[in-house]
Amino acid sequence: MGTDLDGGNKRGDNTSMRSSSKPLRIVAVPGFGGAGADYAPLVERITDVDWELLTWPGCDGTPYVDHRLYQPDRLCTWLMSEVQPTDVVVGYSMGARLVYECLSRGMETRAVILVGAVPGIRSMEARESRKDADYALAISIQNMGAVEFAKQWSQHPLIRTQHRIESPHLERQRARRLRNNAKALSDALNFFGQGVVESKWASVRRRMVPALLITGHDDLKYTQLVGDFASEWPSAEHLILQGGHAVHLEAADEAASAIQAYLRRVLLLP
Repeated sequence: MGTDLDGGNKRGDNTSMRSSSKPLRIVAVPGFGGAGADYAPLVERITDVDWELLTWPGCDGTPYVDHRLYQPDRLCTWLMSEVQPTDVVVGYSMGARLVYECLSRGMETRAVILVGAVPGIRSMEARESRKDADYALAISIQNMGAVEFAKQWSQHPLIRTQHRIESPHLERQRARRLRNNAKALSDALNFFGQGVVESKWASVRRRMVPALLITGHDDLKYTQLVGDFASEWPSAEHLILQGGHAVHLEAADEAASAIQAYLRRVLLLP
């Protein structure tokens, strides 16, 4: 394999970075419209594990022919088929929500590390409001196309702090967004948006899976939400780092050190 982590080795909907000599494997799911290669800043820093990097259907130029791929049942089948009980699963934003969804359905994993997400919106009224907003955004994406959407989305307050991602990873991530399929992005919102998927707070907090929940200090909304959820989930720890919503990439040094320390402490790794 080459050293260009952002280039990766695509095989359908995921990128594999494996070595048979490494005992611990991390399966990582990116955020909305993301690719496995988005995790490159962490992969470069956490080198004593195997990484399995997943890419959402229709993103970063991957094939997209069936809108049903974004239905929760299909997404859970996809992720759970990749995860072994000895793996650690990492998820960011929409990817973290998928991990929560799979945990609620009994997915077995050694531990989870989740960034900037909770398992759904608890209030039915708030879910309806979010569904309406996502539906409008989905239509807008199809009308403007993936390239224009990527440019506009980079200026969203939740996403804007990603300018802190180090070069060349930021530039490569932005280039990958231009290769996304607009229909896939729309379907992700319509079938797996926060407004259409029921809250899994109750079922997830019953799972005694070691969980490190990370948020960025500047991401006020999710720091509050994740703090509330962590207080209800006995097996979870909440860590706040300096950064925004994508703090694992914006502050990669600190995030990598925290993840490694957590894995050593909780999984008793050397």
